[in-house]
Amino acid sequence: MTSKLMPGNIVYGGPVTEREAQDCRSLGQYILDKYKSFGDQTVLVDAVNGMEYTASFMHKSIVRLAYILQKLGVKQNDVVGLSSENSVNFALAMFAGLAVGATVAPLNVTYSDREVDHAINLSKPKIIFASKITIDRVAKVASKNKFVKGIIALSGTSKNFKKIYDLKELMENEKFKTQPDFTSPAANKDEDVSLIVCSSGTTGLPKGVQLTQMNLLATLDSQIQPTLIPMEEITLLTVIPWFHAFGCLTLITTACRGARLVYLPKFEENLFLLPLKSIA
Repeated sequence: MTSKLMPGNIVYGGPVTEREAQDCRSLGQYILDKYKSFGDQTVLVDAVNGMEYTASFMHKSIVRLAYILQKLGVKQNDVVGLSSENSVNFALAMFAGLAVGATVAPLNVTYSDREVDHAINLSKPKIIFASKITIDRVAKVASKNKFVKGIIALSGTSKNFKKIYDLKELMENEKFKTQPDFTSPAANKDEDVSLIVCSSGTTGLPKGVQLTQMNLLATLDSQIQPTLIPMEEITLLTVIPWFHAFGCLTLITTACRGARLVYLPKFEENLFLLPLKSIA
């Protein structure tokens, strides 16, 4: 008996997954294009203060930050570190890094000095984004590693590192001339690494796990299949940290599908139940 391969070398199974995302020039470009297409649709909601962020706001902010990263010397295939709790600025930093073709390396916010040092020596970030709960620790460790050229403070500041830029000041600084649109560099999608996420370190030191652009684009294509409820009509509540691999995928997938993502900076029972009441 001979078997006939279906398209995509599938011996037996359903239809081949669409290649909308995989055929885009890069992951960063795909995210930008999707946000632009969703217009004034609300895509992120801060469960703590109720702030809502539209797709057009995200697109405009990501484009501006991408240009600024390039002005600061971040190039395609450089690494950008990211140490922050869940926040709109986390999303902007990650998506702007992907837009310029950089590899984003999220860091666990609970890491000790030693763990931060180990993690950044795995990924060698040129720039690190940090929030007020991590910036002192990140700055202290970065000062001992010459490959870190600058820190961008999402919030807070520190005296432990010479080159610390304030995100708000960068975004408002008129010396950075930017355009309303941004074209992400064409990627070698099978080889270019989009994320370096750290393993748990259960049986030893954490290891840097590389996820290529094609890894994530194929995952996005698997989510494009028709569903009973259109994703743009769905509201999701997330508490998992975005610095985890699953958290990153949740953020990227919902951004590209147009879902409304309600997020908490960390799990707290009362905070968790409040948005559930408003969603119900």
